[in-house]
Amino acid sequence: MRPLEEKMVPILPCCQPSPTYGTGARGGLRGDDDQWPERNDANTPPPAWVSCDVRWPNVLSATPTLELGVDIGELSAVVLCQVPPAPENYVQRIGRAGRRDGNALTVTVATGQPHDLFYYAEPLDMLARGVEPPGVFLNASAVLERQLTAFCLDGWVATGISEDAVPSTMRTVYENVQTARLSGFPYPFFDFVQRHSDDLLERFLQAFDDLSESSRTYLATF
Repeated sequence: MRPLEEKMVPILPCCQPSPTYGTGARGGLRGDDDQWPERNDANTPPPAWVSCDVRWPNVLSATPTLELGVDIGELSAVVLCQVPPAPENYVQRIGRAGRRDGNALTVTVATGQPHDLFYYAEPLDMLARGVEPPGVFLNASAVLERQLTAFCLDGWVATGISEDAVPSTMRTVYENVQTARLSGFPYPFFDFVQRHSDDLLERFLQAFDDLSESSRTYLATF
């Protein structure tokens, strides 16, 4: 049986797409056409079972990890198909609605699972409990590599590079690398890092008080 969030259907069917949201990460489901919203864009005519008497509703059906790049400023209501694991998850998910004007309607559907039933009986434990800040193992090499790279990139951008210094597509980056075009990204960035490596590393390490000596040595050779 599919999870409940995969069975969501549009509240109001219609023919003309909304200017804001036509389909989402997961669309409505019905019979043989259960993949229609996922297979087609908002301008594709709907199947026969969809009525044409009203306009598209502004409905976005999504997983908990809503994709980046989706403008949800006009979203005014959120329906959660189960109780989130913890208050921080709850706040993050309901916070998607009402971002533009501060007004929102949020509804949480409690399933028959023990977790959901507990918070159905004790909602304040979810609503009023403090939010725990996320933790991270700072000595993880993969985390440090990405943070240092981002720090160096910020430093390069702060020097006043032109708007077209970083290509808008990865294809251009690949072409620059394949043809060894030293004037194109990422080579100017690499050159900046090499010329300022000691200063960049020193300033980056100043942000951490408890990095292990092995992590500091690793970053020096990264």
